[in-house]
Amino acid sequence: MKFNSLRISITVLVVLIGGFAWTGESASDLRITALGNEGFLIETGRSTIVVDGLYRGLEGYIAPTGEQRGRRERAEPPFDDVDLVLATHHHPDHFDAEIVARHLTANPRGVLITTPTAFDPVEPMSRPRTHGSSPRRGCRETVGRR
Repeated sequence: MKFNSLRISITVLVVLIGGFAWTGESASDLRITALGNEGFLIETGRSTIVVDGLYRGLEGYIAPTGEQRGRRERAEPPFDDVDLVLATHHHPDHFDAEIVARHLTANPRGVLITTPTAFDPVEPMSRPRTHGSSPRRGCRETVGRR
């Protein structure tokens, strides 16, 4: 399971970076910060994305300190302009429903896209800015504005 999760995280980063290259922005406008375990904060000139970064932690894995987790929950810099929160799955070293809900409450511009199993506990707290998605392999799914 750890290998699949890492593969998913790397795939997400490659797709995001590849898509970024097509925007015409320079590479200097792209900043990727490791948040611990397999979480990332991705900042471009236009968007800020958190991938698997709103979590409490799990023994044996890299977890945010209480101060770091608090900044994420309260949407304090650099988490104050997050447009998109992606959670690859609902394991506690990638995702925590309460932390995500607090972040979305503090950050009215943020939207969560995740799997249905992670979506279910967050959706009632953060409706309508949450989207549970389970596309079939190779299929594209559009969520939100175009």
